[in-house]
Amino acid sequence: VVFALLGFALHRVLKNALDRHQLEQLNTKFQMMKYTIVRTRTPERWEKVAAKLDTLSPADGSTEFWVWSADPRFQYGKSLPEVSAAMQGKTGIGEMMIGGRQYPMKTEVEEIPAEGQMPAVRFMVGVDSAPFFHTRRAFLIGLLVLSAIGALLVTVLGYVIARLGL
Repeated sequence: VVFALLGFALHRVLKNALDRHQLEQLNTKFQMMKYTIVRTRTPERWEKVAAKLDTLSPADGSTEFWVWSADPRFQYGKSLPEVSAAMQGKTGIGEMMIGGRQYPMKTEVEEIPAEGQMPAVRFMVGVDSAPFFHTRRAFLIGLLVLSAIGALLVTVLGYVIARLGL
């Protein structure tokens, strides 16, 4: 019981730390690009923003950026039609399953108001949660194995000590 309680507590601590790390990673990427998008006021400057988004989007898809606008010149992102429905909901932090992924993406969405020639846009960043799930699973498996070995060791040592005492 003691091993189980300690294991549960450690697993919760790890989960909270990983969730916090994932949110910090998401928010950093979101704020960095939001600042750039807010300062973009013309279609010509938007091309530079799209190029920067391309540069910041890793090939493995671990981070994705989407921008939806009524004006197609100010749109960006892979699978934008699939994602645009999720972008129309509420703003803030959320999760979203996208095209064949095993784990959801942690997302942050915000409406950026029109400025200059740029219409209002909805900006969303997604961070893949698979590495965080894999880390938690590896930790849980290790914790279960070590707890089982610890419980077995305590049982064997308790038996040996009891036999010697008798």
